[in-house]
Amino acid sequence: MQLCFAPRGTTLILKDVLGGSEVRHRLAEMGMVSGTELELVQASGSGPVMVRIGGSKIGIGRGMAQRIEVSVKEQ
Repeated sequence: MQLCFAPRGTTLILKDVLGGSEVRHRLAEMGMVSGTELELVQASGSGPVMVRIGGSKIGIGRGMAQRIEVSVKEQ
């Protein structure tokens, strides 16, 4: 599922980034690579999507968030 449609407050696993090397590189610089655990903090409205990776909150544009494929982590 796309990051912007994931359930809020659950632990997610980044599966894939649908985009070119520029998008992948930019996300990698923020620590978002395949296998990364993250939590969707906010995705309502039309503003940025907020995620928590480790102890940091990161804002991602909605267009970029639609290119990030995630799955819910099995507990």
